[in-house]
Amino acid sequence: MTLAAYLLQADRRIDFKLGMKNVLIQQGSLAQVAFPGRQPLVSCLMVTRGKLFPSRFAAEWFQRQTYANRELVLICDAPGTEIERHCRELNDPRIRIAYPAAPASSLGALRNLSLRAAQGEWICQWDDDDLYHPRRLELGMAVCQSMQADALFLSRWLLWSPLARKIGVSGAREWEASLLAL
Repeated sequence: MTLAAYLLQADRRIDFKLGMKNVLIQQGSLAQVAFPGRQPLVSCLMVTRGKLFPSRFAAEWFQRQTYANRELVLICDAPGTEIERHCRELNDPRIRIAYPAAPASSLGALRNLSLRAAQGEWICQWDDDDLYHPRRLELGMAVCQSMQADALFLSRWLLWSPLARKIGVSGAREWEASLLAL
């Protein structure tokens, strides 16, 4: 049985300990305290300069997510880009595309536009050069709802180098690309 399925059953709990380098930070019990079955809309925010590779994979991994109530807010720095055409061809009403009114001078300005365009109660950072597990949103939301948390960051990240044909585990830190927040 999966963690999400276990937590979504009534009166289920999982004891946990969180820590780093032999230092206990928090311990407790995960329990489903949110309304069972409630799936608030999650806005996945993807900012891109419009190139098809690798952003097409990020859009396709969005489509593979098992969490149903989601949208992808795609912010292109200009209209008519390759990724915009690709997303229109996907013909997915959950993918919305927006552009800045004037050329944006920074990544921060584009990210702010994505926040304004988001319709979800929750937001999730969705980098255009990352691949995501199909259950990223489902498990993240189950943990956030169970712990009544306002945000979730991953402290480890799998890093893949296709040219070197290697995969590795990152060092410990709060990976901003893993943000899921209320």
